[in-house]
Amino acid sequence: MANHVTMNSLVICCIDGRMKLSALAELFAQNSLPEGTYDKVFLAGSGMALIKGTMTEEQALLEQIRLAKKLHQINEVVVVLHDDCGAYRIHDPIAEAEVQEKDLVTIAQKLKGIFLNLGVRGGIIKGTASGELSLALEIL
Repeated sequence: MANHVTMNSLVICCIDGRMKLSALAELFAQNSLPEGTYDKVFLAGSGMALIKGTMTEEQALLEQIRLAKKLHQINEVVVVLHDDCGAYRIHDPIAEAEVQEKDLVTIAQKLKGIFLNLGVRGGIIKGTASGELSLALEIL
C-alpha cells in the first residue's frame, strides 16, 4: 500500500454543478482550508444525508470520514451546505437557511458523538443561483 499524506480536514460538499471546483477552492482557502490540505466528498445534499438521507448514504459518508481519519489522519470534518439546494426542496430562502442552520447543529452533534476527537466546522454557501458565492465557516 502506498504511503498516504496527512490532511487536516475532510470536506463534505454538495454535487451542485453551479458551484465550480475553482470557486469552491477559493471559498475554502478563504476559510483556512488551502487547497491540498483536505480530502473531499461530494454528495447530493451533502451533510444532509447524515440526518435525513437513506441509511446507505449515511453509512457511505461515515465510512469516508473513518477512512480519511485512518489513512490521512484528519482532525476535522467540514460540512458545507448551500442555498437554493434541490435536495432540500425548500423554495423560501429564509426558511431554507433556518432549516440548514439547524441541520448543521444536528450534524455536528451526531459527528461529535461518533468521532470523539474530530472537530466539526460547517457553513452554508450563499449565492448559488447568481454565481456570486460566499461562505463563512463556523466551529460547530
